[in-house]
Amino acid sequence: MSFEKMMKELKKEYIENLPDKISKIENFHNKKDVDGLLTAFHQLKGTGKTYGVPEVSTLGKIVEFACKKNKNVFEIVPKGITLLKKIEQNRKKGNEYLIESDQDYLEIKKLAA
Repeated sequence: MSFEKMMKELKKEYIENLPDKISKIENFHNKKDVDGLLTAFHQLKGTGKTYGVPEVSTLGKIVEFACKKNKNVFEIVPKGITLLKKIEQNRKKGNEYLIESDQDYLEIKKLAA
């Protein structure tokens, strides 16, 4: 198997596993577990680019920052969950998702600043 084919398969698996990651984030949010949210978004920050889904890393970075500063976390996370679902839906169709123009992302940036 070529490297490109292997990376394409890993990317597909990563996208297929996003609903599980989202579910874990929802559980951390429901429990008001900032440390769990910090870890989950830190992992997304690190893995998104690696698997060819850089918008996940972009989102992970900003939400991780908000969690570290404990700044508006419980306002930000629901918007982050919505954004992750949009990313997943678009990626399953083979499309990238440009989060920089998404209203939820813009609100997250404002709340995290």
